Amino acid sequence: MLTDLFNRVMEVGARKIETREINGVTYTTDRLIPVYPKTVEEIELNTLDGLIEYIKSEVDKDAKGNRLIVQIKSPKSVRLCSELLEGGKRNTYVDCKALLPHINFDCSLDSEEFNIMLQSSFVDTEDKNLLLKVAGNVKETSVKTVQDDGVSQVVAMSTGVASVEDVILPNRVSLKPYRTFTEVDQPESEFIFRVKEGITFKLIEADGGAWRLEAIKNIKEYLEKKLEGIENIDIIA
Repeated sequence: MLTDLFNRVMEVGARKIETREINGVTYTTDRLIPVYPKTVEEIELNTLDGLIEYIKSEVDKDAKGNRLIVQIKSPKSVRLCSELLEGGKRNTYVDCKALLPHINFDCSLDSEEFNIMLQSSFVDTEDKNLLLKVAGNVKETSVKTVQDDGVSQVVAMSTGVASVEDVILPNRVSLKPYRTFTEVDQPESEFIFRVKEGITFKLIEADGGAWRLEAIKNIKEYLEKKLEGIENIDIIA
């Protein structure tokens, strides 16, 4: 029995694989699986400067001298990869992802939460300082009514023992949240600022996502400047 099994294995192993072409398509008498070189293990980084340092150092022999592509996938993700290899694959050498704060857009926050979010996650601008002033002065015990016409809001606030003053709140404000790599300028975009009785504050993005295109443009310009003179690099966005 063992002899028959051995002979059968040897017969299968020695079988000749034939190929035939029919109507322009090549067929074989056996199932063949292509064997490609193993792809490299990628390095994970969190800054654009780290990516630039890796490219300039030429630390990996596999990447040195070959055509390299820097792909800007999004405002917070950039990767360094090779040109097409056999079988249509690429080596990814570096996967670079920005470390960014979590920002609660479209969420109602109380005065303290809103204040902390603005101070920790936004670049200083005139409108940021204005919102900090509003959030710090509008107190739940001092607000009488909130009038809303769908565009602007008016808050009636107690300003003294017997006096009440109407305060018009800013609606569309221009802010610069941290939404991309810190090496580049943070895109400025418009937000709708809303206040609800309670008192809670909310920021709603109002630029249709155009900031993403500006962020990608800023990253591309930064990398082009820093990698100027390196001929085997293509930057795509």
